[in-house]
Amino acid sequence: MKKKEFTSSKQTYKSIKSGLDTAAKYPDRPNHYYESMPMTERKERHMKNHPNDKNEQKTEKGIQWAKSKKTERDKKLKEFYKTHVYTWISNTRRGWIALPSEEEE
Repeated sequence: MKKKEFTSSKQTYKSIKSGLDTAAKYPDRPNHYYESMPMTERKERHMKNHPNDKNEQKTEKGIQWAKSKKTERDKKLKEFYKTHVYTWISNTRRGWIALPSEEEE
């Protein structure tokens, strides 16, 4: 394996083309281990290992958000957004301004 050395530091760096770095660490482990067997035998072995697999495609893919109850903070925040608006306060600043309610008029 070819290594490049930089004179500015004492650390040695491997070049990108030097190959897989784990191959040198574990020479007793082959990189691509697989058994040669016919597909029918492989399928039978797989079905034996996964007996409850019904081979159905899942339609509900993606992130499943927790459907928990709204907290008090969520309720207060929703109410705040109804009664306030985010707008320009001055030429250089933005901020929240309370909307006039019917009770104040």
